[in-house]
Amino acid sequence: MFDDLLFEKLACPKCGSADLGLEILEGSKLDVRKGEVSCRSCSSRYPIEDGIAVLLPDFLESDLKARTRGWKTWSAKMRNFMEWRKKTWDGSAKADEYQERVDSLNRSFFEFCRLPEEPSSILDVGCGGGTFGRYAATQYFYAGVDPLPVPGETEKFRIVQGVAERLPFKQSVFDYVVIMAALDHVTGT
Repeated sequence: MFDDLLFEKLACPKCGSADLGLEILEGSKLDVRKGEVSCRSCSSRYPIEDGIAVLLPDFLESDLKARTRGWKTWSAKMRNFMEWRKKTWDGSAKADEYQERVDSLNRSFFEFCRLPEEPSSILDVGCGGGTFGRYAATQYFYAGVDPLPVPGETEKFRIVQGVAERLPFKQSVFDYVVIMAALDHVTGT
């Protein structure tokens, strides 16, 4: 989901500027389904498709095939993971049992984080389907960033397609940042 509250937190992943424009082609400022984010500083343009702003840096191509060997390897692993996920989350009793175990681990992680009671904002790096947000979104401003958003699950929370190495956000706009299961995918920059 992409809205004006998320837009206000963005910065260009190429140059870091927060001087951005928003063109809405479908939807409204409360739910942008299709549009474009543009950087007034470096003239970069980023599409919004199906409610997700694609804010990938220049060193990644649109289909996540990279120009470097490391990114090609990572991209292949992520595609394999997405295929595994489709086969595993098939709605069967076994998948439901597995989902319960995953939910229990996620709930434990959320409790471990001991976030304060007062309203605050959280960025979930490598958010996938927004699992952490199930526990945080009602109480906090929750947003996620992931290079491969999970189809069919991203309509429930604010998300941008991007990478941890070049977070597409202004400095200090989130009170907390969580990385639950993605740190091993981050490369040195």
